[in-house]
Amino acid sequence: GSLPDSVAPDVIDGLQLCLQKTLFCLWNTLLNALSKEYALACIEKRGITKSENNMVEYHQYNTINYRLNDVLTFVSHIQQQGLPGWNGKIILLGGSEGACIAALTASQIKNLAGVIYIAGGGGVTMMDEGFIFLSRPSASFVQAGLKRCGKGALKLFCWLIQHDFFKEKIIVGYTGKWWKSVLWCRVDLELKKLTSPLLIIHGTADSSVPIESADLLGDQLKEVGLSVTYKRYDGLEHNFADREGCIQSEMVMHDILQWLTSDCIFSCFSSSILRCK
Repeated sequence: GSLPDSVAPDVIDGLQLCLQKTLFCLWNTLLNALSKEYALACIEKRGITKSENNMVEYHQYNTINYRLNDVLTFVSHIQQQGLPGWNGKIILLGGSEGACIAALTASQIKNLAGVIYIAGGGGVTMMDEGFIFLSRPSASFVQAGLKRCGKGALKLFCWLIQHDFFKEKIIVGYTGKWWKSVLWCRVDLELKKLTSPLLIIHGTADSSVPIESADLLGDQLKEVGLSVTYKRYDGLEHNFADREGCIQSEMVMHDILQWLTSDCIFSCFSSSILRCK
């Protein structure tokens, strides 16, 4: 189909693709801040809608490969169709699992101006992130559950998932095939192929994705010479809530906007901005 006219202003300095809006707590702030200069498109998981979610469809298509195909199909469509005033440049933004999708698709997208990688870890696999949590004192429901199970149980779980014992079964909210698609995913290898700037954002108190994984990713990518900006937020959770439960969206958004207007990003746009009146 075609996009509604309201998607794009008269002048678009770039198309911002937000992957997985449901896990991106800064969406409304981002929309308000960027809508005058960027066209924003949110690519959500199948089965997730504004009104009623279709959980059968959600579980059927909720794997990394399906999601990669959906993103690349959309990008191909929008690049062929175009938008009024758009210079053809794209910025990918993803939070949590959406960050993983952004990383895995980035090297396959033409005219990519940058990637915003939020709370995605990525320095090690998700399986190894589980072992990082096991080495910590219990501080959250996720970590406490892992501590009760222990390393042996986690290894057994991964072995069962790898050998398709629970392919269609729902385990902690996800099918076995979803777990198989994410547990051994290596986003670091894909991000090393980047030729555009990368912004990594992570809270040090994240109880879903350990900060150590993001630290390692940042170090690895800087070692190979990538243009990486890494923002660590002391005491903030996976959704950027502080210790009192208040989501610090303004602080995080300030850094995102600062990065988007920095020289490294502006140079990606300045040579080919198309302005239509």
